[in-house]
Amino acid sequence: MQKQQNALPIKKISELPVTLEKWNEQVALFDNKYTQTDWESEISEDTTEALRSTSVSFSRSAAVDYATTFGDKYQNYIFKRMDADCTNFVSQCLWAGYGGISGYSLSNTEALKARVAANYRQTSDWYGRNYDSSSQYATGAFMRVVELWTYATENTGNGPRATGYNNNKVWTSLSVVPRTGDVLQFYSTSSGRYYHSVIVSSTNSPSTSDMLDRIWVCQHSDDYVNRPLRETLEANGGISSGKMRLMRPSSTTFSS
Repeated sequence: MQKQQNALPIKKISELPVTLEKWNEQVALFDNKYTQTDWESEISEDTTEALRSTSVSFSRSAAVDYATTFGDKYQNYIFKRMDADCTNFVSQCLWAGYGGISGYSLSNTEALKARVAANYRQTSDWYGRNYDSSSQYATGAFMRVVELWTYATENTGNGPRATGYNNNKVWTSLSVVPRTGDVLQFYSTSSGRYYHSVIVSSTNSPSTSDMLDRIWVCQHSDDYVNRPLRETLEANGGISSGKMRLMRPSSTTFSS
């Protein structure tokens, strides 16, 4: 019995050179697979991906061209229409302003539809559905009033960015004069939230005191081109105490 107990440590000691050799082989394989060059290559690829994000300015004229072309059209065959389409339409106008339509005529629906399908000038949090998509809905930030505001005014990464004005205040408190390409949102007292979005399509030297009669907007649900702001406010909150806030798009970055 004693002899067997002494034999076990001796056997283990005799096996050590073989075990050590196997360890060294594993270390060599690991070093060969994950060399310093490999790590640098992986970091370079990540950096390259980040560098693909390019600075993009916001073209007010491109946004307005899209708005006035499709404002009174129920369907443009580029994006899929939502059930309540006002913010979905405004997001499309922003998409156009950020270069979504750059290089193409607005009549070239097939090319523009392909861009939408490829998420060109869109992000994983802000994208619409192309007309042929089997999926019905866009992302919340693309098609919902409150979510678009929150996303754009708080965004610091890729995607639309904007400065917000006059949130939760009566329209007469607005301290900046709306410009073409700005987004206006209206508050519903009965719903207790902002519920309608439009885009400013035309102005005639407005001031904060006479803007209602010198500003026109485009919208969906219902569908209008150059609807007078006064008429829009009357139908969405009322002239006496309606709340209207303004979202002013700014330059940003996109990965494509």
